[in-house]
Amino acid sequence: MWCAAEIACAWHAGTNIVLVSCDGNRVDEELIAVIECLWNEEQEATLLGAGVTIEMIESSYCALRDHEHIELDRRGAAERLHQRVVQQVIENSRGLTRRQFASRLTISGRRRSADGLAPFMMLSDLRTPEVGSCARVIMYLLRNRLQEDICLYDPYDVANDLHNFRQEMAVAVAILVLLTQGMLQDVCFAGTMAACPFMCRDFLVPIRADEFFVYPDPGFWENLAEGKVFEGQTLAEMETDFDGVRAAYAKLFNVLALKFSQHGSEHIQNTEIAMIGARLQPMLLGKNS
Repeated sequence: MWCAAEIACAWHAGTNIVLVSCDGNRVDEELIAVIECLWNEEQEATLLGAGVTIEMIESSYCALRDHEHIELDRRGAAERLHQRVVQQVIENSRGLTRRQFASRLTISGRRRSADGLAPFMMLSDLRTPEVGSCARVIMYLLRNRLQEDICLYDPYDVANDLHNFRQEMAVAVAILVLLTQGMLQDVCFAGTMAACPFMCRDFLVPIRADEFFVYPDPGFWENLAEGKVFEGQTLAEMETDFDGVRAAYAKLFNVLALKFSQHGSEHIQNTEIAMIGARLQPMLLGKNS
């Protein structure tokens, strides 16, 4: 509802809108035909209170239907094709300042620690397209806010070299952990968390980045101890066991998880990034002192 309201307001205000068709999804006749039936009277009244009418939404969608769409294949396209889409979006965007372009082009210039490693690490599922995109958005926003480098890792990729990864974790200022649906049941994630050195576990920063993520309940802990979540042999190959995973998970949830709204507005996301940055800043100062 609020996405439709923002689109309508932007269109009627003359804002330049760049349409990206993700996996073939676009504004079409079928969507426009059902707009009048999408929301109940209370929701329509809420929209009206914000100065948005159903007619405004319909007219903006009708106009955008005929606009050129930039095609994006999120699941199967090669990285170079994704980069081409980004370039097309930038080329079609008007009003971007030189500073905004500079912030996108100088990421590699962020400060690193004396040993050449980024001060912050982030663990996230990168194989799921939407989750991976969310992780990269968080990384980009935090880099720009903190002016510090952040390295992004998928537990699936590091599970085969946990010895070296453990050494990298040992020198990190903080380790951000993105909590998404099914993450706790992923054996690579479990092994990676168990490999985190004990002295570093106070610097784990959980971020709930998926509204469908479910925090572990008593039943989860029981199933974990009984071997119903992971196979003991698989954990043994990662040099850990049920108790090792339990201890790592317990430490992860020993602090209040921060939040990032994947589908939140720019204002909401900036507010959440500010809160994440506020937790990381003291860790950075403590490490440098």
